[in-house]
Amino acid sequence: MPKVLVADDSMAVRKVAERHLTQAGLEVTLAASGEEAMALLAHERPDLIVCDVIMPDKSGYDVCNFTRSQATLATTPFLLISGIVNDEVTRQAETCGANGVLKKPFQGNSLQEHALTLLGQPAKTGVPKDTASTPSKATAAKPMADASGDGSASLQKATAEIEQLRTALVQEQEQTAQLRQQVSELQSALASERNAAAQLVTEMGQKDKSEQKVKDLHAQLEREREKAGQMSRRLAEFEQAAGRVEELETLLARECDQTARLTEQLAGAQHGAGRVEELETLLATECERTAQLQQQVAEAAKRQDDLSRKLSQIANLSK
Repeated sequence: MPKVLVADDSMAVRKVAERHLTQAGLEVTLAASGEEAMALLAHERPDLIVCDVIMPDKSGYDVCNFTRSQATLATTPFLLISGIVNDEVTRQAETCGANGVLKKPFQGNSLQEHALTLLGQPAKTGVPKDTASTPSKATAAKPMADASGDGSASLQKATAEIEQLRTALVQEQEQTAQLRQQVSELQSALASERNAAAQLVTEMGQKDKSEQKVKDLHAQLEREREKAGQMSRRLAEFEQAAGRVEELETLLARECDQTARLTEQLAGAQHGAGRVEELETLLATECERTAQLQQQVAEAAKRQDDLSRKLSQIANLSK
């Protein structure tokens, strides 16, 4: 008997799919999520995989990709089921390697026909469509009592299936309520996250402004540092110039002292020069007087000699 793995997060869909496929003579294994389906495929080899597209953990595309990546499952027929079938769903189904997409809810025997076609088996005309059953001529020819007995058994079976479906529907409604509550909580969380994101955007804007301000301050600081460096260099130059000025002032004071001494010496020299001139004049006068005296002495000596001669002559004459 061919084995079929049905994966869907809806219990009602799983039950309906199980009933249709079982009526088609197939052995059915159920999985409530994509993760559970992949866990079953790790150690089971079904002949057909029927998987919902949208599930809370792993999507039908993910399960199909996983199946195609396994050597032992690469050629296993894979049928996707979805409440919405459009070009995008069809495109993604082809991309992941699915053999087809069937729309939910199932119409008539569509699931059975697709499953049998993918398994390479002819569709069973005797298989009842959905929950309705069509009695054969042999069944119609039976006595009323037998028909009544078969009808009672079918009614009990149908009632049991209806109860199962009601239970599944109640559970589905509970799950839907839980999902709605989760959606509401998620929406609230999303609103909070959006507010937080908006606040972060605002903070980021402020941070960007702060960072720009910090950059401007850094640039201004660098400029101030450059100015301070220039001022330091100029101050060093000024200090060096001040030291040179002090040195020059010391030299100037020394020169001034030396100049004063030289001035005094010059004044003394000038005074001495004036005295020398005066002495020279006096000397010249004295020399003239001396010359005159010498001349007078020479004249007196000559007169004396003349006188002496005359006296000698006179003496000679007196002898």
